[in-house]
Amino acid sequence: MAPAATKNQGTSHTETFTITNTTQNACNMTGYPGVAPYRTQAGGGGSSSVQAVVVPISAQVGAIGASPRLVSLNPGQGAVFFLMWTAPGVSCQLANGVSFNTPVASTYAIVPFPFQFCATTLKESVVLPAGTSA
Repeated sequence: MAPAATKNQGTSHTETFTITNTTQNACNMTGYPGVAPYRTQAGGGGSSSVQAVVVPISAQVGAIGASPRLVSLNPGQGAVFFLMWTAPGVSCQLANGVSFNTPVASTYAIVPFPFQFCATTLKESVVLPAGTSA
């Protein structure tokens, strides 16, 4: 999983994340990925969670606010999901990245991605077919 493209409109930011099937087998996903921002501790002392509420992106936003649906990936194929936040504003926090898991995995991957978000709310999309854009 990796951040792919940021779209900024005023104080609203949308990041596209790409998920790639790196296994030898086809896989299916439905639903929301697990996403939690983290902050790296000074002096290399590990990382800690950043307080945030993650909510679904509204259907009023368009294609990235879609309801969960089955996404099938053959080996090497990708899918996307979107993360939205507001900055600048009040009660802003810095994050060094996100810990992430797919809807079908129980283990998390740490994805470095420095960003600032405000009002402690992040919005996420369901996993969507590659080619879906914000």
